[in-house]
Amino acid sequence: MREARDLLVRAGDKPPVLPAELTTVAWALRRGLPTPVIERVVAALGRPPRAAAMHAVADLVAHQFDPDSAADLIIEAVQQGVLRERLLDVSTAALHQVQRGHTQAEALAIVRRQLPNLPAPSKPTRGNVAGARRPATPAP
Repeated sequence: MREARDLLVRAGDKPPVLPAELTTVAWALRRGLPTPVIERVVAALGRPPRAAAMHAVADLVAHQFDPDSAADLIIEAVQQGVLRERLLDVSTAALHQVQRGHTQAEALAIVRRQLPNLPAPSKPTRGNVAGARRPATPAP
C-alpha cells in the first residue's frame, strides 16, 4: 500500500490519498502493470475513470499487448469521451480485431479510428451460450 501511495503522489495526487485510489493502484501493481504505465494513467486521468481505465489497460496487457500502447489507447478513449462503463469494450474491441487476424498494432489502430463511437461488442451466439459450462465448485 505504501508503494501505491507513493506512486499516486509522484503522479500528482495531493495527500491524503483516497483509499479507493490506493486499492486501484495496488491492484494494478499486483496485476503486473509496469510502474511508469500506472503513473502515466494516473497523471493523465481524473479519479472517476481511473479504476476502469486501469482495468482496461491490464486486460490488454494480460493479452500480450504492449503496456505503453495499451495505456495510450485507453487514455485517448477517455479523452475522446468514452464513458468509463465502456472502457472494457475498447479493450474487447482490440482483442476481437486480433481474433480477426490483425496484428496487435493494427488492432489498436483500428480501434483508435473508431473512437469515440465504438460499436458495442456483439452478443455471443446461441451455440456459444448453449455450450457454456459453469465453473466447477471447489470441494469443501
